[in-house]
Amino acid sequence: MAEQGRTMAEQALMLAERNSRTADLERQVAERDGHLAERDRRLAEKDRAQNWLQDELAAKAETIREMSGSKFWKIRDGYHALRASLQALGSPLRRGARALAQSLKKMRSRPDSDTTDFYGGLTLLPKLPAERRQKFSISQHRPTPRRTDIICFAIIDWSFRYQRPQQLMTQFATQGHRCFMFLQLDSASEF
Repeated sequence: MAEQGRTMAEQALMLAERNSRTADLERQVAERDGHLAERDRRLAEKDRAQNWLQDELAAKAETIREMSGSKFWKIRDGYHALRASLQALGSPLRRGARALAQSLKKMRSRPDSDTTDFYGGLTLLPKLPAERRQKFSISQHRPTPRRTDIICFAIIDWSFRYQRPQQLMTQFATQGHRCFMFLQLDSASEF
C-alpha cells in the first residue's frame, strides 16, 4: 500500500507537472495568438494604406493624362519643339553679339578728339548713302541738350532683319539719345 501510495503520489506529481506544462504551453499559444492577431491587424492597416495610395496614384495618373491631352499641353509641346529647333540654329544671335562687341571696341579705340560726333561710327541704316546720313547726324553747330539713354533688350540681331526695334532705336538716335542694344547670348559663345 505504501508502494501504491507512492505511485499515486508520483502520478499526482506528474499530473500536476503536466498540467503546469500544459498551462504554460496554453499561455504561450495565447501570447502567440495575440502576436499573430496584432500582426494581422497591422497587415490589414498596411493593406488599407496601400489601397488608398494606389487610389491616389490612379487619380494623379488620371489628372496627368487629362493635362497631357489639354490644349495647353499641346501648345507647350509645340513651344518646346520650336525652342529646340531655334537653339539648333543659334548662330545669328552670336554673330550679332560679336558685331556689337566689335563696334564697341572700335568706338573705344577712337581718339578722344573725335568725340564730337558720337554717332558717326554707328551704322543707323544698312548701307545708307552719305548725303542721307548727314540728315541723321547730330549737327556740330547747335548744341543738343543731354537726352535720356535708351536701352533695348533685343531678341534678334541688329543686322539680321531691320524691324521695329531697329526703327525705334534709329529714331531715338536721330533725336539725340544714346541707344544701347543688348542681345541674348549663350554661355558658350565667344567674342
